[in-house]
Amino acid sequence: MRLAFFSPLSPRRSGISDYSEELLPHLASGAQIDLFVDGFKPANTSVRERFQWFDYRANPAVLNRLGDYDAIVYHMGNDHRHHQGIYETARAFPGIVVLHDFALQNFFIGLSREGGDMSLYLDELEACHGAQVRADSEAMLERGAFSLSPTDTLRYPLNYRIARNAEAIIVHSEWSQSRLSTIAPAVPVARINLHVLPGDEISPPLLSHEAKPRRVEIASFGHITTEKGIERTLRILAGLRQNYDFHYTLVGQPDGFDVSEMVRSSGLTDRVTVTGYVSLDEFKRRMKTTDIAINLRERTVGETSASVCRVMAAGVPPVVSNVGWFAELPDDAAIKIDVGENADALLRAYLIKLMEDSSLRQRIGENARRYVQEAHAIEKSAQGYLNFIRETVAQRVRRRFVRRVSAELALLDIKPTNEKWLRGVATAIARLTPTELFVAKD
Repeated sequence: MRLAFFSPLSPRRSGISDYSEELLPHLASGAQIDLFVDGFKPANTSVRERFQWFDYRANPAVLNRLGDYDAIVYHMGNDHRHHQGIYETARAFPGIVVLHDFALQNFFIGLSREGGDMSLYLDELEACHGAQVRADSEAMLERGAFSLSPTDTLRYPLNYRIARNAEAIIVHSEWSQSRLSTIAPAVPVARINLHVLPGDEISPPLLSHEAKPRRVEIASFGHITTEKGIERTLRILAGLRQNYDFHYTLVGQPDGFDVSEMVRSSGLTDRVTVTGYVSLDEFKRRMKTTDIAINLRERTVGETSASVCRVMAAGVPPVVSNVGWFAELPDDAAIKIDVGENADALLRAYLIKLMEDSSLRQRIGENARRYVQEAHAIEKSAQGYLNFIRETVAQRVRRRFVRRVSAELALLDIKPTNEKWLRGVATAIARLTPTELFVAKD
């Protein structure tokens, strides 16, 4: 099986780059893979030497060979800096789209603002959600009152065109799978868990039996954005500093706001470190010296968190918001904070309990580690990809046949109310093209 694989890779600073570089060697056990990159040379030597790669930004003609592959896999995220070319190619050459974020509002807003033309965003809004929604947003923009609430982001996710145009879709949560099955009911959707590597599954040193209390290491991992509850966390920690010995480390690059000023205004300059961007190895090393990991969401765009999976694999108890994919984590392997008016009080209470009780931290961390070892092992994720891709390829002939029959029925002006007749047609199609004939066998 030959695959064309579109994804950001290093030196692009993206969690999806790390994800793909870890996944590729495992996928290669069952497929021949060529990489397609958007204007850069892969920096990872092992990736560059093992896989043939093509820069379709420098040489667009290489896209003409996509018909030679059994399947095309597109990794789509919310950062326009890394995914613009992938989005454009996926629209032109339909394939299997891995949606790392359910809602793509930020992608289109970022693309429009960078180009100085909000019509890019408005055009997509109209194409996905209608002329009235576009008119309402255009009026807000003209008044300078444009802002997105969490409700708006999920009500208008701007994923209709890429989802309905896809041959198949891969997501990482039941939350996303159920919504996409409604948005694009004719497109197969598979849920495949974010993976962890065997090397991630190492517990930090157990320090619960020390003779005297030690400083508790708290950390947040990943891009530092306004949606991740950093302001809330700093506010709560500022109220605890007099009674608890802790240090809070933000491991990642600030994106879009002045976190250093926020730290100063919270009076926590001596208790907080902001690392900036770090390598993946350093990222993992810091997890192994962390006691409590905080990964909140003020709003969700249907994302999953590789950093949460990694801290769980490292045996660190995660504190997360009880929304989207995060709500699907086992209750005994993560501390879940309900979003709402009680969020501050809940976060404060849980942090106090975790800082005071090292044995509780250890139990939750061990539960977290066992869970990801079983549910998120990279071998399972890679096999899930290969099975779903084979099934998608095998079903291709059947889907084309069904589409042709649907087109003929439309020309005959058959009405949906003629249910008995349509059921007869469906039965005949099922008899002529039974699904089991088209499913790939291992």
